[in-house]
Amino acid sequence: MKDTTTAEAEADRGDWEDEFTFALTRRGLDRETATACAKEALAHCEESGESLREAFGDPEEYADTVAVSRIPVATRARTDYDDVTMDEYWGAPLTLPAVFLFLGGTMAWIGMGLWIEVTVAGLAGTVLIGVAFAVAGGAHSLRAAGFRRASLVTGCAALVLCVPAAVALLELPRSGLGRIPSPALIAAALLLNWFGERLERPDGAERRALGRLLRRTRHTRRSGGSGDDSAGPGDDREVRRWLSRLYGLLRGRHRVRRDEARRLVSDARQHLEASGARPQEEFGDAERYALSLVEEGGAKRLTRKELATRREWIILGGAVLWLADADWPDLRWHQWGVLVLAVVEGAALARHYLAKSRARTATSPRGGPGGK
Repeated sequence: MKDTTTAEAEADRGDWEDEFTFALTRRGLDRETATACAKEALAHCEESGESLREAFGDPEEYADTVAVSRIPVATRARTDYDDVTMDEYWGAPLTLPAVFLFLGGTMAWIGMGLWIEVTVAGLAGTVLIGVAFAVAGGAHSLRAAGFRRASLVTGCAALVLCVPAAVALLELPRSGLGRIPSPALIAAALLLNWFGERLERPDGAERRALGRLLRRTRHTRRSGGSGDDSAGPGDDREVRRWLSRLYGLLRGRHRVRRDEARRLVSDARQHLEASGARPQEEFGDAERYALSLVEEGGAKRLTRKELATRREWIILGGAVLWLADADWPDLRWHQWGVLVLAVVEGAALARHYLAKSRARTATSPRGGPGGK
């Protein structure tokens, strides 16, 4: 029994160390620094006699704490809750269609063989779906950047594009235009993804210069072109814009709960109304202020496990919708794949809620209110 317990403890320690190291590298630390942080945690536990989970808790949450002291604030402020920097979002309008094209090419190769027939309906529908994915990638980038209204409009545009795509696939003629090798779609997807990953991004100096130019243009327009830098602190438009950006950053980049984000924005608005100061003078840059609210515990956000559970529900729901009109006595190969995916996601969700129920039962008083 002792040997079994020791082996389980060693396995748990190894799992925690691997998860913690991977979490740090995903947040932007180099491998050497992440490994050194893991060794420091192990050394502490060897001295104290505690396990890693007893001393530091969940590896993902502890990685958030370590990242605060190891990663510059400018980098943390421009990194979202999925550990993706804003610069990495530049290529989303290309990388997301690349994923669609790669999956479509793979399915075509497996289902139709090495050569596939190109039809008018198929070509038009595929192009429109690719454009919809590109627009959706832009909407995702705008949401992470904190521009929630622009993200909403762009997301609606992506949904609208699905209508002509469906019409093209169902109504346009299916006359053949020729044949192409299915691996060519995969090669095009890889090329598109490569180009999206390497889009030229403006450096910090260029971004700051552009920001100064835009601010100066807005100020000149507000002051009637006089160039007088004396716009009062009560500029409602400026305050509304800053508060809207703060709300967008809290919700989109840092995944703060809706009621918490509204409370924090309301507190900031009341403070600005009482002081009469400009938001930049009182709170500073909206990105850094949003980060400070999150890191100092002033903003409660969804846990990573909650976000993972939401994504699993989305995948399960999509799989169920895909299988809604399936011919169950005679499923095709791709429908079997979707069915397996639905079963795996359903089992994962069942395990999650079962473990949650057991944890709730274990922490509740014995015997109910009587405590027996």
